[in-house]
Amino acid sequence: MKFDINGRIDNLRVPSNRTGLSYSIYEAVSNAVHAIEERFGMSEFAKRGVITVSIDFDKDKNLKHVAVSDNGVGLNEKHLKSFETCDTREKENIGGRGVGRLIWAKVFREIVVRSTYEVGLDRCEEVRFSFNPRLEDSLVDIKRLPGKVEDVGTQIVLGAIRPDQNAAIGKGPLTRLLCHHFFPMFIAGGMPKLVAAIGPAPRDIGAYLAERVEKKHEQKQTLDFNGIGELEITHVYAEKNISQGFSNAILLAAQGRVVETIEIGQKFALSGLENGKAYVCVVRGKFLDANVDQERTSFKASQAELSAIHEAALEAAEAFLEPHIKTLRKGQKRIVVDLLQEHPQLAVSVDDIDAYVEKLTPGMSDEDIGKSLFTVLYRHEKKVKADITSISADASASEGRQGQIDKLVQKVSEDAKRRLAEYTIKRHQIIQLARSLLRYSDEEKKSYHWEKTLHEIICPMGKMLSSKDYDDHNLWLVDDLLSYYSFFASDKAMSAFGVDGERKEPDLIFLNPYGFRREGTNDRERTVSCFC
Repeated sequence: MKFDINGRIDNLRVPSNRTGLSYSIYEAVSNAVHAIEERFGMSEFAKRGVITVSIDFDKDKNLKHVAVSDNGVGLNEKHLKSFETCDTREKENIGGRGVGRLIWAKVFREIVVRSTYEVGLDRCEEVRFSFNPRLEDSLVDIKRLPGKVEDVGTQIVLGAIRPDQNAAIGKGPLTRLLCHHFFPMFIAGGMPKLVAAIGPAPRDIGAYLAERVEKKHEQKQTLDFNGIGELEITHVYAEKNISQGFSNAILLAAQGRVVETIEIGQKFALSGLENGKAYVCVVRGKFLDANVDQERTSFKASQAELSAIHEAALEAAEAFLEPHIKTLRKGQKRIVVDLLQEHPQLAVSVDDIDAYVEKLTPGMSDEDIGKSLFTVLYRHEKKVKADITSISADASASEGRQGQIDKLVQKVSEDAKRRLAEYTIKRHQIIQLARSLLRYSDEEKKSYHWEKTLHEIICPMGKMLSSKDYDDHNLWLVDDLLSYYSFFASDKAMSAFGVDGERKEPDLIFLNPYGFRREGTNDRERTVSCFC
């Protein structure tokens, strides 16, 4: 099989604009971390290693180049051979996939390398070249020079960024990007000193992060599902302005990098944490390290395996956030109690308030809780209607059917009582409003300032209405039966409806044109006036 390097580069899944630029920097920094670890060892590399990311701009403020320098082991003969080998497995055991250099080539047109390494015990050598992986001989114009021990390390200069990848980046965004991407390594204490050098004042990323992040708890959890094994879960609080993607989230990390972010801020209402900070949960493990793709942008694990890890992380986060969630539950319980008092018919949705609240998502708003309760009520009423239809269609006279009818009658009766209770509450609320409008408009207390408004609440002024116009008035507040009169008038002269020569204008008058008798009763015409 022949290998097409140009096709390999073109097929790399690297987003354009700032994401492509940032991933190029991540790859260079990761290579630097590996080089430093090899030189100083696991116990010392985080203390003695230094990585500097510098960015320069031209006079038009366009990106000129990105340089990543380190004091690692350098590109000796073994590493130089690996450097020009695509998909090398030399660093496979520490997460290296041998494709980072291809990402550089996809984003930049010019790649220059300078590296110094030790040769034997008393000599150093420097190698310089341009790197073009699209060529068969990818190390272009390679030069070898004597080196100095104080210069041991490597510098990668990425320049002439491709037009479709160009994006503005400053010290603030770069700092947040580096904090987010290498956060697991910082948390684990496995990150060398990392400096962002843009402008005259370099910024130590580790120190910047240490001032803004507080590690609170670490735990280990074993998943037996599909051999996932042990997960390391770290809970921290961080300042919110570090990164939007960094805040109130679960970070699945592999090989020291964030690969997947799960936003949980809304689920647990984390914007309201008492300490004013953001919560971050970092999840690591050998399974995640082994199943990350070569670009480290996603996992190759099955959806079922990832779902199991997500669920375990969510359970761990919920347990850690229990004090915060308890506070939320108290607020949700108050909302449920208030809704049940306001709408007694919703009681059909709740047998046990505490048990109901425990099942709610901690971040549910009062509106969401109301929707949930009314949804259950709707389903209940739909079921009752279906039961009534079913019994009506059943012509049998079995003993079991009688029991079903009795239960259904009891259920409907209980629902009616709840609705009556809600009706009473609504009536009381409007009466309270009307009562608040009974204020005098003068010191002599001869007239009410809000008389017209109060009248309008009960029944609009200057109108003649019929029983069909029940949406236009609130006569049920005075007497439920008033709503059923065939004809009534509000603040209209009696001459307007057939009483010749009578100029009086009762507040409300009710007439029965059908023999002056209310249908089905012996009640005579009734005139009601002076409600206001």
